[in-house]
Amino acid sequence: MPDDPPYQAHPSAVIDEGAVIGQGTRIWHFCHICSGADVGSGCSLGQNVMVAAGAKVGDNVKIQNNVAVYSGVIVEDDAFLGPSCVLTNVSNPRSQVSRKSLYEKTLFLVALLLGQMQPSSAASLLVAMPLLGLEPLLPKMFPTTVLSWVILVGSKVT
Repeated sequence: MPDDPPYQAHPSAVIDEGAVIGQGTRIWHFCHICSGADVGSGCSLGQNVMVAAGAKVGDNVKIQNNVAVYSGVIVEDDAFLGPSCVLTNVSNPRSQVSRKSLYEKTLFLVALLLGQMQPSSAASLLVAMPLLGLEPLLPKMFPTTVLSWVILVGSKVT
C-alpha cells in the first residue's frame, strides 16, 4: 500500500502527528513517539519507550524496554540504551519548581553502551571508548569545562 509508513509500529504504540521516524525502524508495545521527535532509520524501540518532542535518536539505535528519551537528548548512530536506563534533561529536578525553560542537552556518542539502570545526568557528554583506549586523550579532545561533565561508561570488549 502506498500509504504504509516506512517503519513498523505495534498497534498499541502512539505515534503523534509531526513525529519523524526513519525507514525500517521497529516500535514495540506501548511506545509513545511525540510530535517533534526525530527517530532515525533501522532503530528498535522496545516496549514502553517514550521519545519526547525535541529529542533526536540516530540511525541503528537500540533502545530497550522502559526508557524515556527526553527533550534535549541526542542519541547518535549505533548507540544502545539498556533496559530501564534513566535519562534526564534537568540537573537539579524538583517537583515544585518548573524548569521547562532550562532543559539541558545530553549527547550520547557513537557506539555508546549504556547499561541497565545506569543513570545519566543532564548537561552530560557520555563517552564510550571500550575499544579505542583514548581516555588519556580526553583533555586534548574536550575543553576543561566539558571534562567536568564527562562520564565514561561501558566495559572493554574483548
